[in-house]
Amino acid sequence: MGEPMSQDCADLRGAALDFVQMQRTSVYAQLQGASLTFAQLQGTSFAFAHLEGANFNYAQLQGASLAFAQLQGASFKESQLQGASLDSAGLQGATLVNAQLQGASLKQAQLQGAQLQRPMVWRADPRTAGNLNAKLVKPITSRVFFAKCGDPPAGHQKCEWSVAAFEALKELMSGAVR
Repeated sequence: MGEPMSQDCADLRGAALDFVQMQRTSVYAQLQGASLTFAQLQGTSFAFAHLEGANFNYAQLQGASLAFAQLQGASFKESQLQGASLDSAGLQGATLVNAQLQGASLKQAQLQGAQLQRPMVWRADPRTAGNLNAKLVKPITSRVFFAKCGDPPAGHQKCEWSVAAFEALKELMSGAVR
């Protein structure tokens, strides 16, 4: 169960926050139906936030905490959720198409009716979710991710995890709000 929202939290229901940059921030707000497309949210904590129906398509959420967040019906198309905490999150009916969930924590996440299409789940264990009654289509369990890689880096393409890529992700997450 999540914490009740207090009257001193921000009410940003339906807000358009596309391309916003809020790395390593703690957000305790009502963001139902908000659009956070292409947002830079690495290390941000949305713990206990109300984000029902929010649009996180193409958002950068590496190392973010969405623990206990209410995310029913939210969209995470091609979102970067590597190392994110989705512990006890309400993801009922959420859509995660091509979401990068490598190393994400899904302990007790509620996934009833969620659609996970081609999620990248290397080092993520969906068996720890509280409810696996979700539609899972073609999960990618190998050590790949989509990013600009190569020498020189080209457009988004399938890359394989390397020591350098993993260290860069750890550096990105080192200042995460928890």
